[in-house]
Amino acid sequence: MRWTACSRCRGWYGKQFDDVDHVHPLLFRGRGGEVFAVEPRKAPLGLAPRLPTAVVARSGKAVAALEPVLRTDKHRARLRAVEHRGVVTAAMVYDHLPIIDVFRRVDADTLLGVMDLRGMPPYVFVLTREQSPR
Repeated sequence: MRWTACSRCRGWYGKQFDDVDHVHPLLFRGRGGEVFAVEPRKAPLGLAPRLPTAVVARSGKAVAALEPVLRTDKHRARLRAVEHRGVVTAAMVYDHLPIIDVFRRVDADTLLGVMDLRGMPPYVFVLTREQSPR
């Protein structure tokens, strides 16, 4: 199931949850409009919270241009239940990076997410369930 990021969420398309052990944590849209998964170890995730929103929003074009280098077909995260601020919640744990995204359901089609990246302030984002078929 794909979830799309809000328009202000720093330029990425969203996330894809295939099952609890198979998650694509970073989806971007390519030059032709197709959605592809990005290898998180090749993405400068720590820079996004430090740059102005307008700069990061334009980064989608750079990611599209670098698609052959960044693309992966392998799932790079998994879902687990974790306690976050005293509440057990769904969390996406990255396989190779010190990142955990925690989620709270707002309604049937909306998730509030918080990216917990070691050494960075929390990054808050909203995901909406993709309605159109893949």
